[in-house]
Amino acid sequence: MLIPLLVNLMMLFGSLVLFFAAAGIANNCDNLTKLEERILNSSLFIPGPLHLVALIAIALAAMGLIPIDDPAWLYLPALVSTGYWVCLIVINARKNRYLRAD
Repeated sequence: MLIPLLVNLMMLFGSLVLFFAAAGIANNCDNLTKLEERILNSSLFIPGPLHLVALIAIALAAMGLIPIDDPAWLYLPALVSTGYWVCLIVINARKNRYLRAD
């Protein structure tokens, strides 16, 4: 349980950075597609609460209130945050002409 705890704590602070990165990209990029706008908007509010829910589940399991037999599902928020990071990097690269999709 220690490794999922550390991963979720680290990624919780990473989601704060993700929040400001998404806000910066949204302010500096013009001509965003609908999908890009939806990704940016959801990246502001999805990863942080997912990590908080995972941390609450770890705390409840540590107190013996809920049994967690397989802690592998506690890594799911880290995969979601990583997916958002990749999407934001691609959106930023496309909008700054580092990648040509035209």
